[in-house]
Amino acid sequence: MIGSEIIAQPTTCTTGVETTFATSVGNAPYTNGQKVCFSATTSSLGFDNKTLTSPVKNTVVQAPYSAYSFKDGSYSYEVVFNNNALYEINLSSTSFLGQFTPLVSTPVVETCASKNLAVAPLSSIADYNGDYKENGTVVFNLNTATAKATVKGTDSNISEVCGPTNLSNGTNHVLITDKGDVTLFKTTAGVYSAEGQEFADKTKVFYGEKASVVTNDCTSQGADDKLGFTNAPSDFCGFTKATSTAISNPDIYTFFNSDKKENVKVTLANNAVTSVSIENDKYSFACGVGLPACSGVTPNTANTNTIEFVFNNTALGVVNGAPQGITVKNGSLMHQLSVTPPTATCVGNTNPYGCLTITGVNAPAATVEHVGTPALFNGGPQVQMNGTSSGAVTWFGSGVKGGGTNAGVLIGFQRVVGSTQTASYTFQQYDTSFQLLRNLSFKCKDANNDCAGLSINLTDKTVTFNNVVMIQNLPAGTNAELTFNGVLKY
Repeated sequence: MIGSEIIAQPTTCTTGVETTFATSVGNAPYTNGQKVCFSATTSSLGFDNKTLTSPVKNTVVQAPYSAYSFKDGSYSYEVVFNNNALYEINLSSTSFLGQFTPLVSTPVVETCASKNLAVAPLSSIADYNGDYKENGTVVFNLNTATAKATVKGTDSNISEVCGPTNLSNGTNHVLITDKGDVTLFKTTAGVYSAEGQEFADKTKVFYGEKASVVTNDCTSQGADDKLGFTNAPSDFCGFTKATSTAISNPDIYTFFNSDKKENVKVTLANNAVTSVSIENDKYSFACGVGLPACSGVTPNTANTNTIEFVFNNTALGVVNGAPQGITVKNGSLMHQLSVTPPTATCVGNTNPYGCLTITGVNAPAATVEHVGTPALFNGGPQVQMNGTSSGAVTWFGSGVKGGGTNAGVLIGFQRVVGSTQTASYTFQQYDTSFQLLRNLSFKCKDANNDCAGLSINLTDKTVTFNNVVMIQNLPAGTNAELTFNGVLKY
């Protein structure tokens, strides 16, 4: 209990914040105008040689204010903060008894918001953990697991992590602690540093560094549209192409992975590779243009529709983020060239199963017709009919051919519930070793499960394509369009 046992307080606090008590009732344990020193946090309240803990937070109070109630016998001290600074303390028992207010303005505690910076989770700076040294002496330590930051032996509790701020030479974070701020920085070369005012002596500053440890010992295997690395970082140990682009004068081919966070850039001059760069958001490696000349990478233009870059132990120097370069062990990257669409037509075509013309940018062929083989359906299309209610017909190419192409068309329909139709076109191209170079698929099926321009005559056994538009679905994400016209028979 407080009451008559209250210890007289000095008019100037040696610790905590000096407050003045204001009351208009006669049963308050403090007198009107009495000065009391409080050391207040959101978890403890110290005064009169005692410390209260385990407060109850007032969830009704809204930012920037917050309030916590501490019990001391029959008395309740509600501590109110404004931006984490002591604002007032309300004393009550069975009724309101009075209020303590700071004698002087308490400095507002800085936050990420007051610095106009984003708030980041502690886990996002886990790679900054460890000792930072200056002239061989540890001046700073960060431990995100315990939310502690230590400057020259003085510990602090981390309240917020601000950032990141991305700069041209690295990434910046600011730690806000109960003892002061610390600026963390990581250069693009992977060097970590920490600096700020010393916690114990604000007239002094500190600066310390720790080296980023990157081990280049990873090896992977390449393949078509996939590069294998040796002596590579474990978190960047290969590249798989998803898409590619090209520009001319100079001829630069850029290959991207699926999320476009990794890329390989190849520059050609007079059909010879002059530079190669491989990078992601952490590492960058290259050869040529100011670095050792590129060797072991060869352009292959045997196919007029593509250009392929074959890698064989191509050494790349380090540009950024790693202690040493890497070697592209093997693999190749292929770019589909923009080609003039073939000009063949169905005029004069005598195929008993009909012919379709194909138009569209980079169309792989100008026509498609049934070729078939005697081993399949006696050489004719595959027909699957369920009376007039549903069915499907497939027109085939000639099958896998070394150095050739294979294409086919499939249509389907159902008339049980409403009327829906689908159509698809496939195209494969093989090299002389029967390796698949291109595997394309296009499909016509709109939002209403229909295929505009496609009509099926079950009596005449014909399927008419009248400006039927099919959209590419393989490889995924390309969405190229082809338009089909003509008649196929079965």
